[in-house]
Amino acid sequence: TVTEAAGAAALGQALDQRPDTDLVLLDLTMPGAHGFSALLHVRGEHPEVPVVVISSNEHPRVIRRAQQFGAAGFIPKSSPAEAIGEAVA
Repeated sequence: TVTEAAGAAALGQALDQRPDTDLVLLDLTMPGAHGFSALLHVRGEHPEVPVVVISSNEHPRVIRRAQQFGAAGFIPKSSPAEAIGEAVA
């Protein structure tokens, strides 16, 4: 598991080490990420792994952009825990 403390730089490395990863939950503001750079990197290097963006920025433009860049979904951080769990499932 890559935590926020590990940062975006460790994400690709973790996916290389764990090719059986089922899903990436990606915070757009994690350390080392610049905008959608981490999403673009994962989609380019590991296109088989679905990425769901989770963010406090719920602007429709951000959601649309995440989808355009290959996110399998978008979960607002303001969602209740139950809704987040359902979305991940």
